[in-house]
Amino acid sequence: VVIDGYLAGYAVYNDIKRIEKANKLDFVGYGEIHFTAEKRVDENNSFGAYIELETNPYHEKKDRVFEETYIYGEGLYGRFELGRAKNISRKIHISAPDVGLLDIDGSYSLDYLSVPNNFTYISSTAITTDKESNKINYISPKFYGFQIAGSYIAGASDLNGDNTLEYDKFKNGYTVSLKYSDDNLGISTGYAQFNDTNMPVSQSDKRNEYSVGAKYYTRGFQISASYKKIDEENIMGARTQDGYALNYGIAYEFGPIEFSLSHHKSNVMGDVLNPFDDTLNLTILSTNFNIYKGVDFATSFGRISYDAQKEISSTGFLSAIGFMITF
Repeated sequence: VVIDGYLAGYAVYNDIKRIEKANKLDFVGYGEIHFTAEKRVDENNSFGAYIELETNPYHEKKDRVFEETYIYGEGLYGRFELGRAKNISRKIHISAPDVGLLDIDGSYSLDYLSVPNNFTYISSTAITTDKESNKINYISPKFYGFQIAGSYIAGASDLNGDNTLEYDKFKNGYTVSLKYSDDNLGISTGYAQFNDTNMPVSQSDKRNEYSVGAKYYTRGFQISASYKKIDEENIMGARTQDGYALNYGIAYEFGPIEFSLSHHKSNVMGDVLNPFDDTLNLTILSTNFNIYKGVDFATSFGRISYDAQKEISSTGFLSAIGFMITF
């Protein structure tokens, strides 16, 4: 059995205009612990089980501990995963770099700031509609740097019981992906379809998502960018999440010190309740200093702005400083 993971403790300060009663200062403990048990059949094939424990105080279900729990088989023909897991497109997705405590391509940085009423944003350029849910994943072996991958997600239906997600529901869905990588270059693409969605933000007959990401390494520098488009076939009068998310950035590593500067933009079309496009812009400057093997001191400083064609607008600043222990 292999056990690894990380734990972080840090202080977060934020200040956002035009939103009253927002918490200015918070102290956060966050981490993940991964358990892997593997049985090797021969030199090429193995079977195993994976469990991920996560502590995130901002989950809607705060008592949830298990993030991923699945079994897998891996060999000459690729890797299969069966159980509660992230989809493969999300796992191999490439996005803007972030070496600090906040995540430029996810919800963590946005969790510390309130948003205006009826404001909708896309927090990630990865395909994340299915969160961590029951599914089957496959990723092929590398062939001249290329890999193909896919996921089938059972969703929530009368046929397989209620596979209700933490935030979202849908009948079923799937993803397909293609990735190329070598020592200096990485490119990922993904497509997903989710049927009969019933979510807090959107209800649609069919939800299509397209994602692409790329990164390039050279002499300590990493330049990365990614993009996701959401296209929904609408139910009359229902809310939608048609829109896109884009992020890009640069990182540099010199000895024990890392820096990154990245920007994330989200644009979601208006709906019946809010006829104006919702636009979010987030910029994060982060540093990471390796004090000792497995011990890091990290900081993040960001600026965030919300705008709905000036009918709703607000700006804010956030910062995080603390330590991370990796084991």
